[in-house]
Amino acid sequence: MAQTRSEGGRRGLTRELITSTALGLIDEAGSAAFSMRRLGAALGVDASAVYWHLHSQEELYEAIAAALIDEVDLAGLPWDGPWAPFLQEYSVRLHEVLLRHPNAVVLFASRSVSSPPAVRAATHAVERMVESGFTPGQAMQAAFALRAFTVGAALDAVARSAVDLPPSTVPGPPPVDNLLAQGVAQAGDYFRAGLAAMLRGLRPGGPLPE
Repeated sequence: MAQTRSEGGRRGLTRELITSTALGLIDEAGSAAFSMRRLGAALGVDASAVYWHLHSQEELYEAIAAALIDEVDLAGLPWDGPWAPFLQEYSVRLHEVLLRHPNAVVLFASRSVSSPPAVRAATHAVERMVESGFTPGQAMQAAFALRAFTVGAALDAVARSAVDLPPSTVPGPPPVDNLLAQGVAQAGDYFRAGLAAMLRGLRPGGPLPE
């Protein structure tokens, strides 16, 4: 009895293959151009075969967000050190991953990742912060703020790249009496400086500013 295209292809499918292929399609053409039909074509199966492994497109998007966390290489983080270096290195690596996948940044930003590796990293950070005097609520406030800054900085970089703003046409250095222009010329990439400033400002013993 002849197999259908869906039945034949389904046997070679895995959740990981589907997720990586979907991320590749989004990397190539953006999330607006993505569809389950395109994914099925790329995998060589009917789109319906994908649903044996991922029950909805939303579940697929959640798997893609989890795959981006996997790219952070959580095993290489300083697990034995204090909370601040751990969160700093995690944030830097996450930012780098998002910049490697600019078309997936919005997808990631709009979803909470609850994969076991992500939960383990978050739990470790909160535990270390509580050991240093933070309440669990303060630790989570800090974690949410750092995630928002990290993902927001990636969104900002992606937006600037998409607009492709031309460089300044003003020749030479900025005027000495224009501190704003001097600051813009000297600032460079703000992400690492901003992240370090946020981490320095986090202290136990009181609520974070409202």
